[in-house]
Parts: sequence; structure tokens; C-alpha cells
Amino acid sequence: DLFAELDAAGRLPLRLRVAPWCQPGTDDAGVRELIALQGRGGALWQVAGVKLFMDGTIDNGTAWLERPDCHGESTHAFWPDPEAYTEIIGALHRAGVPTATHAIGDAAVRHVLDSVEKARATGGDPAVRHRVEHIETVPDDTLRRFARLGVVASMQPTHCCDFTRADHTDNWSRRLGEERAGRAWRCRDLVDSGATVVLGSDWPIAPFPPLGVLAGAVHRRPTR
Repeated sequence: DLFAELDAAGRLPLRLRVAPWCQPGTDDAGVRELIALQGRGGALWQVAGVKLFMDGTIDNGTAWLERPDCHGESTHAFWPDPEAYTEIIGALHRAGVPTATHAIGDAAVRHVLDSVEKARATGGDPAVRHRVEHIETVPDDTLRRFARLGVVASMQPTHCCDFTRADHTDNWSRRLGEERAGRAWRCRDLVDSGATVVLGSDWPIAPFPPLGVLAGAVHRRPTR
């Protein structure tokens, strides 16, 4: 309603694509409501997608990893029942609704890709685009699935540059360990695999100027 009011008054300062959140516990009626919202909008804004969360963050031990971090944490999905997430992805896909899922850890990313693969196998428009947000650690076999499934890989390279250290003495790297910390934020590997990679800032967590984000992806060091 606020976007509609601002747009009608000519006061909306930028174009917005809105993706309402779908949280654990969303029932069939909630999914139908999310589907019904699609297409609502005006000259500079539109509801076009749904945002979901598969895990939290590595730094605070709430990511979903295939192997626990050094504190024995990051072992669970954000969804108490990950299969409920899978069913909702299927319902949204069949309704032609694109999705974006926050998935940082390797187990979370794998589950999102598994869910999209199952959804595509049940029908629906193959042109519907799904994406994974905030990918930070994935092994080779998971990485290669993005291109095959047509899932967009969305990454924030300044997290690598501004919040970790090359000597791996930062909290993020210590939690993951040398093997995984040494092969993280695999922007180039995803591009080389044929995947579509999009870059973002994760503002307001990190600075939003796009040139700094692009420089971080290229140089993998802080750019001021």
C-alpha cells in the first residue's frame, strides 16, 4: 500500500521488484495468498517472486553445513521440516512464481537445488527462474548443478573482501576450517561452469556502491 501511494504521487525514487517472504509454517492458504499477490504493482514497482530462507549465517553458527563448523554448530536448516520447503517450492513453480532462497551453507544450497530439480520434474513453465542468494561455500558437485538446472547464483563478493582475512584468522574462516574457507565465494568457478551469476551488496549489512562490489568480485580484496 505504501509503494502504491508513493508511486501514485510520483515520489517513488527507484524501480522496485518486491518478493514477499515465505516463512516456515506457511500453510496452503498462505501459499495461495503469495501467488495471488504476484503482478500487483504500478509504474515503478511490482510484486514478482517470493523470498525464502534455508539457513542463517556461518558467523553465528546458524548456517546449514554438510559438516559442522569448529564449534559443532551450523548443523540444521532454518526450516524445521526442509521437505515442507520443497513442497512450497513445487507449488510456487507450478504457479509460475520465481523464487529466491537465502542459502549460505553447502547443505542449504544443495537442498534448494534438490527442491528446484523436483519442482521442474513435476511440470510448470520451464522459463520460471529460481535463484539462490548469498552462496558462500559449495563443493564442486553442487556447484556444477546450477547451470544444468538453470538456477541463478546470487553472490555478495564484498563479504569475502570486507569481513574475512586472507590468513583465515577471522571468525568466519575459523568456523569453516582451511579446506572450505580456502574455496569460498566461488564466483569465477560458477561462471566457468556455465551458471548465471548475479552480484549484490546485501545492503545494509555491507556497502551498496556497485563499483566496489564489482571490484571485490575481481580482486577479492577490500577496495576503497
